[in-house]
Amino acid sequence: PHRALDVFDYILAHVATAQEAAALDRLLLDGRSAWKVVSHTMPLLAANPGLQSQPAEGGLERREIGDVDAVLTESLSTAGTAHEYLVKARHDLFRRDPDPTASYAESMKAVEGIAAPLFTPKASKPTLGMIAAAIRDAPGKWTSHVPGIDMAHLASILSQTWAVQDRHGSTGENPVVRVTFDEALAAFHVALMVAAMIHHDLIQHAAT
Repeated sequence: PHRALDVFDYILAHVATAQEAAALDRLLLDGRSAWKVVSHTMPLLAANPGLQSQPAEGGLERREIGDVDAVLTESLSTAGTAHEYLVKARHDLFRRDPDPTASYAESMKAVEGIAAPLFTPKASKPTLGMIAAAIRDAPGKWTSHVPGIDMAHLASILSQTWAVQDRHGSTGENPVVRVTFDEALAAFHVALMVAAMIHHDLIQHAAT
C-alpha cells in the first residue's frame, strides 16, 4: 500500500491533470482514506473549467484532524504571507515524505511575519523569541479578547515554541538540526492559532 501511495504521489506531481487529481481526491474521500489530494490548479476548476487539462502540480497529503483546512481556507485566506507560510508548513508536515524541520521553520516565519508589526514593530529582523520577550516584559501594552488566553499565557506559549531551537542546539534564525514531528506539529498549531488571533484583531493594543 505504501508503494502505491508513493506512485500516486509521483503521478500527481508530474503526470496527472487537474481533472484527474480532482477525481482521485473524490475517490479517496469516498473511501475514507487518511490521505487527500493537494494541487495548485485543482481548487481553481470550479471557477475556470478550462483548467481541467492543466497539470495538477500536486501530491498526496495526510488528512488533518479537526478544523485546520477550514481555518486556512476561510479564516486565514486573506492573511497574506502568513497564510502562504502556513500552507507550506502544513504540506511539509503532512506530505508523503514529511519534513518536520522545514515545517517548523515555515511556522516560525508565519508567526514572526504576522506578529512582529504588532509586538516588535521597530525590529529589523524580528524572531519569535524577541516577540515572546516583548510580550513577557510588558504584557499590559496589549489586550487579548480570547477567553482563557491572556498576554502572559501567550508569551509562555511562544517562548516554549521558540525553545525547540535551543533544545536542538540551533542559535540561528532558522533551525539547522532535525525537529521532531511532534514538535513541528505543535509549532504549526501554535502558529495557526496566533495568526488567526492577530488577523481577526483578537489581540490589540491596550486602551490608553
